[in-house]
Amino acid sequence: MHLFFLTACDSDSSDKAAVDKTPPVITVLGENPTSLMEGGTYIDSGATAFDEVDGIVTVSSTGTVNTVNVGDYVITYMATDSSGNTDTKTRNISVLPLSDKAKIEALEVIGTIPMLERNATLEGVDDNKNGVRDDIDHYIHKKYSKKDHVSAMTQMAISMQQSLIVDINDGIAVKKANQKVVEAINCIYSKFDRTAGDEQPANAAKIIESLTTNTKQRLLAYLAYNKALDGTSWSTPEGNTCE
Repeated sequence: MHLFFLTACDSDSSDKAAVDKTPPVITVLGENPTSLMEGGTYIDSGATAFDEVDGIVTVSSTGTVNTVNVGDYVITYMATDSSGNTDTKTRNISVLPLSDKAKIEALEVIGTIPMLERNATLEGVDDNKNGVRDDIDHYIHKKYSKKDHVSAMTQMAISMQQSLIVDINDGIAVKKANQKVVEAINCIYSKFDRTAGDEQPANAAKIIESLTTNTKQRLLAYLAYNKALDGTSWSTPEGNTCE
């Protein structure tokens, strides 16, 4: 009697597992697409990836967002499993432009420029009744430490404030107001020593002019005052004009 033994084997005569051809699945976290305002801070929410064979897979990303420049940006996420299968996903980010008003407010908040009041009056708020708007008064005392500088800049602020509210139909009053401005500028030049590293006197005077005319209404009043000076003349005062 003859005995026969039969054996079975797969097509490859081995126990090889099926080849993994499925890439991991990436999940982009957070909002996508998303947006933020110009000058803001972008914090990427990242992404996760899961693979049927490997489980959690590391995700890498490329791309940057420059919030200083308005435009559209893309962050690309990539994940690769142990079999070399790769998946990619993207996040689209838009940096939107700020309005001029919002830009100014943002600069005020971070202290780049002084925080100014913009109410509907020419005079503005002057609670201590010293002839200087409180916001400008605060700016002067915060920026300048020398007593002579504070005094000269305050004199300039008072003269500028008067130029806004003077009766432009009164020629004598306009000339008197202008004389006060000229005397204040002369005082600044006498107190700010460029050779000692002080601020340029012309720049110091210009700053007060800019702060005083910080709204459309105030600027128009200042332009009307200057127009009322057309045809008049004056000379640089001599001696000490500081008050």
